[in-house]
Amino acid sequence: MLNPHWLPRLFGQKPVQVNVTAKGMQLTLANGQRVSVLPESFANPQGFRRGLFFSSLVVTTDQGKLRLGALPKASGRSIIFGCSGIG
Repeated sequence: MLNPHWLPRLFGQKPVQVNVTAKGMQLTLANGQRVSVLPESFANPQGFRRGLFFSSLVVTTDQGKLRLGALPKASGRSIIFGCSGIG
């Protein structure tokens, strides 16, 4: 589960569910839509942006680029740098 920072969560932002399988990583968005994250998302740590209060993560999916914003800084960083050795 990728939970947003507590402040956006206070205003209703929902978490993104993360499923890792043998086929790869799949995200289930708040609206129920499922997207598959492509492996090249983890080859480029430039998709991780750290802001003043939140971090954001841009991943390449089977449906194009997807921005996951308002994350706690540690969440976005751990996904990109933790998964960079996979594959």
